[in-house]
Amino acid sequence: MSKDYVDQQGALTEVVIQMMTDVVILLNTYGIGPVPAGNVMRLLGVPEEEAGNWDKVMLTIDEQGKLTLNTDDEEYVDNTSPTTLH
Repeated sequence: MSKDYVDQQGALTEVVIQMMTDVVILLNTYGIGPVPAGNVMRLLGVPEEEAGNWDKVMLTIDEQGKLTLNTDDEEYVDNTSPTTLH
């Protein structure tokens, strides 16, 4: 596997995280949230079989503007998301 391939995959991941963050921010602007991760994935074109695995994970934006994934068991904060709410 080439270094360029790995770099492209990392860049693609950052773009997808940013798109998901933007969707959640927009929905929060209208008072909608938390948002099921599976629904955002469907909106972005992920097949139902894959998106359905994420329906119990809720997406929120924390006080610092970071995308946060919440489940019943744990919380994960994506520290790579560059978006900040103003």
